[in-house]
Amino acid sequence: MPSQGPFDLPAHVEDAVGPLSRRLVVNRRGSTVWDVRTATGRCAIKLGYRSRTHEWTALAPARATDTAVPTQEADVYALGASWFISATGWRHVSYPDDADRKDQRQAIVGKPHRPINVPGPLRPLMEGMMSRDPLLRPTSTDVCAALHGML
Repeated sequence: MPSQGPFDLPAHVEDAVGPLSRRLVVNRRGSTVWDVRTATGRCAIKLGYRSRTHEWTALAPARATDTAVPTQEADVYALGASWFISATGWRHVSYPDDADRKDQRQAIVGKPHRPINVPGPLRPLMEGMMSRDPLLRPTSTDVCAALHGML
């Protein structure tokens, strides 16, 4: 297994973001999250590793089997779930840190989702992105348009 981190910001990310400071928020299970302060504000940056076993880190609740196939709808869910954990420090669904992928999938599909208590205009967007029904989620183009409209 690759290094467990914490993973440092890659040079191309530092060049693009121009961090003035950074604070380690999470270093767990192969993922590192940094709270980064820039000249224009704060942002969360999540880093991790890829492996043959885990080429993805988040799953959409549409899939409850052991064979998860990435889809655009799943990517939208995963992005919403990443924003949720960045904003709150919590997973959208509760499961033990040492849960295997099968148990994680079952929790995402079968357990209640935490309420999205994120203030501001991202809340309704995130609620849509993390809809249990993939057909009700916005497309990635819709997400980009919504973000552009918030600028």
